[in-house]
Amino acid sequence: MNPDHLFLHSKSGSKLQVLFLNKNAKYTMIFSHGNAEDIYLVQTWLTNYFLKNVEVNAVVYEYTGFGESNGKIPSDTSLYDDIETVFLYLTENLNISPETIILYGRSIGSGPSSYLAEKYEVAGVILHSPLMSALRVVFNLRWTLPFDKFPNIDRMPNVECPVFIIHGRRDEIVPFYHARELHEASKHKYPPYYVDGAGHNNVEKFANDYLLKIRQFISHVDQFVSERAQHRSIQHRDSVTSMYDSDDDDSSIRDRKGGPYVKERKEDRRTSLKSSSQFSPDRLRASRGEQKRKESEGLLI
Repeated sequence: MNPDHLFLHSKSGSKLQVLFLNKNAKYTMIFSHGNAEDIYLVQTWLTNYFLKNVEVNAVVYEYTGFGESNGKIPSDTSLYDDIETVFLYLTENLNISPETIILYGRSIGSGPSSYLAEKYEVAGVILHSPLMSALRVVFNLRWTLPFDKFPNIDRMPNVECPVFIIHGRRDEIVPFYHARELHEASKHKYPPYYVDGAGHNNVEKFANDYLLKIRQFISHVDQFVSERAQHRSIQHRDSVTSMYDSDDDDSSIRDRKGGPYVKERKEDRRTSLKSSSQFSPDRLRASRGEQKRKESEGLLI
């Protein structure tokens, strides 16, 4: 598979290297790789393994300061800018719906993935060997310190889509409890995949059903997105119905919405016009003639 090789201008000002492997699938995955990887290692893994078994389009990008992406020394904010640049290119230039985008973040890549998922509504998130935050890799902190990086644990409650956590139980770099804490903090929990015997960089070696788990998660995401759209459609319908059925007499609101208040005023106007028709010119002349007749007959004094 020959990927589209792109260079985008990142929000941080750097030239961003991007590979787009398009299979014309329904869902598109944005891959944020680990610290010890680069874009070409991920491309090899995708073409020789992942995409042979999972029906998605794949987008992998190089962080600022890595590989052929130029710019300053990478930082947490530059990684946030990088993934947002890729996301906006897909949604605004290629017209790919955010509801068909799944984020895949491995190790440090869980940082930009969690950041984007909190800021934008996407279809789903996969966090592979993720960290709660940078400092927590070294220190078992109860709270996030102001100068900490990649505070993924604080973002999880704000992510409005399913989050799938994959982690080796014998991870020697990011302690296993990070996975448990991130799962518990997630708003839309999906059964995590904790791999016995696996460390930080060899989860697939110990996870015989790794690809099956990925496909099952995509099926779950597909159902979740469909139900979310249906729920919002019902909410919108109910809000419109309640707007017209409400007995609230707040004219400023009802006039603006064209609701029942306006209709009632029109009804009142028609009634008042009908009542005023009793005093039309013809009826007024007839009334005056009747008055003169009664005066001539001495009926009025």
